[in-house]
Amino acid sequence: MDYTVSYGYSIVSFTFLYFIGAYFRKYPIDETYLGKKYSSNFKQLIFVILFFVCALFNYSIHITSIQFLSHKGFLEYIGNILFISFNQYDNPIVLFQSICYFMIFYYFNFSNKIINNISKTVFGIYLIHENLFIRRNMYGLFNFPELSTSKRVFVQIFFSAVIIFVLCFIIDYIRQIIFNFIYNLKISKYWRSKYRGYLKEIGLKIKW
Repeated sequence: MDYTVSYGYSIVSFTFLYFIGAYFRKYPIDETYLGKKYSSNFKQLIFVILFFVCALFNYSIHITSIQFLSHKGFLEYIGNILFISFNQYDNPIVLFQSICYFMIFYYFNFSNKIINNISKTVFGIYLIHENLFIRRNMYGLFNFPELSTSKRVFVQIFFSAVIIFVLCFIIDYIRQIIFNFIYNLKISKYWRSKYRGYLKEIGLKIKW
């Protein structure tokens, strides 16, 4: 498993996104001055606009970097930096765009039990299929290099993604069942209460 930033493709970057989500959960925008002032529909509209502005801005930088790469000297050097920096997942514009995307759906008045149950496994799905051992052996089964020039490659990518998602979902769902079973055992409850009691004794206040 990659423990570096790795241009936003590692578990470190993915975990950082979860920390951002946790921050907004602890300090909601709705509790700020502007959040209280404007309606949910207006805030959703603002995030939609910001999302497309970020997309346009990032695309402009991408086109500019390609044009710079066609030159020599200093412009080529700048173009190479822009091309590498702004075509990765740790691009700050993409990061801000991800926050906007999240907030757009945050203001949707929507609830579905099935989707909520699936969403609980998404992080586990990521950890499973991006595990270095599994990734090395799994993607070779789909023969992407041999079909990279074929018209069927997009169809294969789609169905491969669905298969990977479903298999990893089943694995993580079974994991949740096992963990919930262990969590509700009497011996688990006993040691959990002892542990929480110990933390209270030493003065640690934790919201369980």
